[in-house]
Amino acid sequence: MSAPIYVLRHGETVWNTQHRQQGHRNSPLTARGQEQARRMGMALGACLGEEGADLVSSTQGRAVQTAGIVIGQLGERCLTWTRDARLREIGIGDWEGHTREELLAAGQQAGASRDESDWFLDAPGAEPLEAFAGRIRSFLDGVRLERPLVVVCHGQTSMVLRGIYLGMTPEESLRLDQPQDAFYRLADGKATHIPAQVIEPAF
Repeated sequence: MSAPIYVLRHGETVWNTQHRQQGHRNSPLTARGQEQARRMGMALGACLGEEGADLVSSTQGRAVQTAGIVIGQLGERCLTWTRDARLREIGIGDWEGHTREELLAAGQQAGASRDESDWFLDAPGAEPLEAFAGRIRSFLDGVRLERPLVVVCHGQTSMVLRGIYLGMTPEESLRLDQPQDAFYRLADGKATHIPAQVIEPAF
């Protein structure tokens, strides 16, 4: 890979604020989430300078909405925008749309034997972690970088994508962070954390 990949998670959604599991279902960005996307676009623009980039997003609504806001900040520096279903969030079957507390109250185990990083893998009808990682690996294997690539995706998608790049197992990847107010630059075998803050001039 000769050019960097910038990996962005979508901004905060309504369901994020309610701690509801989204998976393959969708929830729109909150006002805060829209501002996070705008700031990520500004910070990304500062990273790119005058250089152009290609952008690919998940096909899910919250990622598409975030990508549109980011592109609004990049303007003509966004040379192409494509959508790829392989970047969709991991599917968690019957637990989508519910909080962990609701599931426990309804008598579901809700990952009682797991920690916060992977409890959703026990959901009835959940997408197997290896299958999820396989489609992300398929995406990365097809990347041919002629210029910077911006990837707008989801929490677990971002973690596993970064983990694959860094040589981690899918299970190890789920312990990475998944910020909505920062993004990552993948280059030279490293994942660099870039905060999406608007820095006011000191003068």
